[in-house]
Amino acid sequence: PDEPPPAPGFEIAGWNRPADKTGGDYFDWLALPDGRTLFTLADVTGHGIGPALIVAVYRAYMRSSALDSTINLSQIVTHINDLLCVDMPDGRFITAAIGIIDPIQRQVQLLSAGQAPLLFYEAAPGKVHNWDADDLPLGVAEGIEFGQPRKIDFAPGDMLVLITDGFFEAADPAGRQFGIGAVEQFLRDQHALP
Repeated sequence: PDEPPPAPGFEIAGWNRPADKTGGDYFDWLALPDGRTLFTLADVTGHGIGPALIVAVYRAYMRSSALDSTINLSQIVTHINDLLCVDMPDGRFITAAIGIIDPIQRQVQLLSAGQAPLLFYEAAPGKVHNWDADDLPLGVAEGIEFGQPRKIDFAPGDMLVLITDGFFEAADPAGRQFGIGAVEQFLRDQHALP
């Protein structure tokens, strides 16, 4: 996206740099008609043009499914999974974190289909929560009913950070990976930055 969505009380940012000219890592957000904002982070297995094409299909399915405000987040994810299972080549799948920001309730609903870690910095105690995925990745099996999303109440200074494995597996010239622990420490040390 070119600019952050309108979500009063929330500061939203995203960044992506593919390992190749194209790739399967993806993030997006969509302002919903009721004032909430849907967001997603996804990672298709593999690198190159194949995953890029699959993530383009995922984007189209996500955007078209999210416009129906009568269905909830688990129904959206279940529907997208069933659609992807029809199209997904063998050996491919998508890990995805999908959420809805409710600025009035100061709450985020978050559901993870195989995407982890889900990092939440809770400002009051200065603690980083590292949550596992909630369910299987998308495109693995048709007919899965995804569970209800976790509800995260936000207080001033709280931060939700979603990253793909390309971030914490980035290595220095000696081959040492950055690691999830370093990401958690960075959040504790730099949480006050925009």
